[in-house]
Amino acid sequence: MTGLLWAIGPLCFASIGRRIGAAGILVLGRIVASVLLVIVSAAYLLIMPEARQVPDSQQVLWIAVSSVLGMVLGDILLYEALVSLGPRRATQIQMIAPVFSASAAWLWMGETMGPLQLAGAAIVMGGIAVAVMARARTGEKGREPGFVTNKGLACAIGSAVLTGLGAVTLRQAFRLGPLDSIITGTVRVGIGAVLLSFMPLVRGQLPALLRYLRDPWILQRFVPGVLAGPVLGILCYVAAVKRVNPGLVSTLAQTSPLFMMPMIWYRYNAGIGWRTALATLAAIGGVALICWR
Repeated sequence: MTGLLWAIGPLCFASIGRRIGAAGILVLGRIVASVLLVIVSAAYLLIMPEARQVPDSQQVLWIAVSSVLGMVLGDILLYEALVSLGPRRATQIQMIAPVFSASAAWLWMGETMGPLQLAGAAIVMGGIAVAVMARARTGEKGREPGFVTNKGLACAIGSAVLTGLGAVTLRQAFRLGPLDSIITGTVRVGIGAVLLSFMPLVRGQLPALLRYLRDPWILQRFVPGVLAGPVLGILCYVAAVKRVNPGLVSTLAQTSPLFMMPMIWYRYNAGIGWRTALATLAAIGGVALICWR
């Protein structure tokens, strides 16, 4: 579910980001998502009083670290990549995140990494390189956004590294004691929203950003993007991290390109090309090898 939802979010946010900037859509998305999650959590706690598990200080610390790595620094770089490279290329590069989450879990939590995992990492890197550099087969009406640039590639790779590490630090919070995934997701998004809103608030830019939500063109893309990405997608992601090792979670979450390919074809009339399709499938096979047991 996370892979599917995270395929929808970038398609919605990339077009808005080209109008108001990557930073603007990121701040707006986190603010609205945190408000929605607080409402959902309040209703959830009324229905499920047994979920009222207050995290201790160590758990809050690791949730905050995960939020800073994945939802603040990682997403700042990701949204820049979405605007620069376009949603397909940026999401494909995100598939290297499991390499870093599996490696960190191995070094920190003692999860071993054998020959299959190392081979999977090599396949991922090769598949991503081919998928990114291959030219999409587009018709005359093809209008897939974005171009391959050094800045865009650097932002996408940096985001993948931070996203992978964010999964491991979030897993650590669950390892320290019982936590409810919905409440944890709300806290994680809320911390990110506060941190991302600080500078616009100090500079007096927040009211101007909020006024963008009056634009019908922005709203029709913003609402499904927020629901799919930082609300439902994050809740599914956190629930998965609670139950499964972070390397495997990252692997399954990065299946987004498989779902995104037909969306790109339909939305932008852009033929993906057989090289890109095969390279993406190979990369997904590679990340599966990383967590094969």
